[in-house]
Amino acid sequence: MLACDFFHVDGAVTLKRVHVFFVMEIATRYVRILGTTTSPDGSWTIQQARNLLMGLGDRADDLRLVIRDRAGRYTASFDAVSPAQASRS
Repeated sequence: MLACDFFHVDGAVTLKRVHVFFVMEIATRYVRILGTTTSPDGSWTIQQARNLLMGLGDRADDLRLVIRDRAGRYTASFDAVSPAQASRS
């Protein structure tokens, strides 16, 4: 099982807010930073999910559930490429 979310870091020098997308494997509490951006949107989030899926390789078959909130960054396409969904296809 994975949980995914964003947190943000405010840059003191650049005065920009950077959003950090991460997932945590619940069983091991291992946290992966998937990427950072100043403007997260649906297509960027989908690409990060694809990158995670490729990085997990065969371990993606063990994942059955992805916990996320209902933010607009998580589109229906994100659910389609999430590791839990990909392991069912």
